[in-house]
Amino acid sequence: MDSTGVAFLMQMYTYGTQDGLTVTLPEPPPVVRSVIEMLGVDVLFAQPAQPAAAREA
Repeated sequence: MDSTGVAFLMQMYTYGTQDGLTVTLPEPPPVVRSVIEMLGVDVLFAQPAQPAAAREA
C-alpha cells in the first residue's frame, strides 16, 4: 500500500460521499488497515452499525 493506493481510496471516498453514499472498507487486509490507521483516515471508512436483521438477511 503506497501513496497511489491511499490516493485511490481517498478519491473513491470523496466521489462516493459527494453522491450521498456511505463508503466502507469491510475487513481490509492488515497492510491497508495499518496505513489508513497511521494516516488517521480509518474513521472515514468505518462500517456503519447495521441492525441484526439486516446482517442475517
